Amino acid sequence: MKYFVQVNRHLMVSVEAETALRAEHICLDLDGIQYSHAFDQESWTTDTFRGALLDCRTISFEELVAMSGTYTEAWQEVGKAKDAVTETRHEVERLEELLKAARESHEAAQQTYCQKLAAARATKEPLHLEDE
Repeated sequence: MKYFVQVNRHLMVSVEAETALRAEHICLDLDGIQYSHAFDQESWTTDTFRGALLDCRTISFEELVAMSGTYTEAWQEVGKAKDAVTETRHEVERLEELLKAARESHEAAQQTYCQKLAAARATKEPLHLEDE
């Protein structure tokens, strides 16, 4: 049986289904569809159906499927971009930890150098060496 299904309050799609409930769920099973209301042939003459048509743009079911696919792809891309943000943030944190450790190692090496330099300079005095 043929049903007109109002989708997300602003789209109207024609669907072939066994029942009105099945017609609604054919649309609801697509990504990005929040609301659906099926109208059968008896309800096509009601003011409710006419009122629904006033706010709706009619599209084919194939167009609805394409719109749903575009919606799905867009949100998958958002997920991938979010994953990239998370991965790069973790990499920055890891590199900052390495940099902190390298700075601490550099500071320790600098202190050791100063101590060794002072010790080496102290060995000049017994030999009565002049400063260069």
